[in-house]
Amino acid sequence: MKTQTNKIIPIALALVVTLAFLTPAVKADILYAVTAGTVNTVAVAPWGTSGQLLSINTSTGAGTLIGQTDRATVLSTDTPIIPIGLAALNGQLYTYDLFPVDLEEGAQIIQLDPTSGHTLATINPIDPLNGWLPDHSVHQSLNGSFTFRGSDRTAFLATGHDYGYAPDPGAQLSRLDGTLSQLTRIGHTTQNANQLLIEALAFDGNNVLYALNQPTVSGIPISLWTIDPTTGVMILVGSLGFSSANPNSLNPMGMVFDSSGNLFVSLNSGDNSYGQPSLLYSVNKSTGGATLIGPVGFNDVVGLADLVVSGTPAIINGGFDNTGNFFGWTVSGTGSSQITGANVYSGPYAAVFNETAATLVNGTIVFGTTNLLSQTLLTQPGASYVLSFAVNGIAGGYCYVSWNGSPVGQSQFNPGWTMFHYVVKATSANTVLQFYIPDVYNEAQTIAIDSVSVVPPPQISAQRIGGSQAQLQAFTGTVGANYALDRATSLTPPINWVPQLTNLSDAFGNVTFTNTPSATANNFWRFRSLP
Repeated sequence: MKTQTNKIIPIALALVVTLAFLTPAVKADILYAVTAGTVNTVAVAPWGTSGQLLSINTSTGAGTLIGQTDRATVLSTDTPIIPIGLAALNGQLYTYDLFPVDLEEGAQIIQLDPTSGHTLATINPIDPLNGWLPDHSVHQSLNGSFTFRGSDRTAFLATGHDYGYAPDPGAQLSRLDGTLSQLTRIGHTTQNANQLLIEALAFDGNNVLYALNQPTVSGIPISLWTIDPTTGVMILVGSLGFSSANPNSLNPMGMVFDSSGNLFVSLNSGDNSYGQPSLLYSVNKSTGGATLIGPVGFNDVVGLADLVVSGTPAIINGGFDNTGNFFGWTVSGTGSSQITGANVYSGPYAAVFNETAATLVNGTIVFGTTNLLSQTLLTQPGASYVLSFAVNGIAGGYCYVSWNGSPVGQSQFNPGWTMFHYVVKATSANTVLQFYIPDVYNEAQTIAIDSVSVVPPPQISAQRIGGSQAQLQAFTGTVGANYALDRATSLTPPINWVPQLTNLSDAFGNVTFTNTPSATANNFWRFRSLP
């Protein structure tokens, strides 16, 4: 007979007394770079070598090798990954892969593992207006850049060479939807009369889109511009200060703003061929003036990205609401996994897993099906977080949850949606969150998961207002959730917690209570989450 494990009380806010002992996460920027790789001068297999992923010291410019990117297989052809640009979204790295142009295959978006450079996911965006390739995949581009807008996570591409056109038509600005699978052409930029190629794109913290151009033989030097992302209109900010007399002496290939608003730019020196040394500069976004930081120590850097490891690890698609798919997650196993809109905890979608039972046939165990749902998060070593998720144990209800390999909470869940909260601690910069749905002897399994989040522990403050009242506030990291305030006059067991108020957290994840303390006794408060 099965026994139901008692439900763990949601503790995201109930541990206020002990939160002082939890290590807060510290915000830190990590600057990444990607190199171009090489393409064979003779268009034959193996077509060339893939690029490399680097981390960059922003004080010296020096790069450190993380790893070489993988090769990709498209239309049964083994090819190197030849990156154009590098971009960060929700703690993940992405590059735009052009492939050796001789293959005449569509470009791809490649998600890279920040710790190794290996491929985590491959996305094939579709351009409905592209009739050059039969499957309407996105054209290869020999110049360009790739970036995300922070406000809505929309991806933008500036591609500088439409394969098959001569002369080069200049910069084509496009955007990608939230799944990175559908491309919409915005149009050519307003500097196309000068055949001005955009080699780098980046949004600042105010969602202003900046660009750097390739120097031209007509005398336009490397300059900083702003671009209207809806029309392609370019406005000059200023030259970086390099002469255009020899336009091939320096070429901008990457740019990025860090979380403090500092603008970093990588330039390759030489004749614009492969094997040219790269340099890191800081740039004044108001004037365009550039200051050399130092050599990267690697050749052919073609993109920069900034990942912020902060108090909030970036769960991608935690509610499975990104157009109703598993984008951002890794799903493996032999069972059935699907996205449903019929049975959800919150939002339009949830994930549902169905497993067949293990059985005994003629004395031999016949295993059923299993599923594994996982995502790797960037975390701060030593920092504590609150892991939350909703589970509906529709049938069977078994699910093993682990944080970097360590079990979390219970393993069997009742029918009906329940939200769970657990305090977990990171031991490394990369933490694997995993849900394992097993096969159970003689019992089929159906379980649903929704609303997965990882947030820092609540930060609580209290102050006296109006002389006789106390205002208490906590950052919960969860928007629109219901919380209760309890008060006690002593922490000597058994503690008598007396309910005071309930309130909803606001649009920023903060919850605030105003309470009148006892004037004749000590006052202790706790916050707790409610269903």
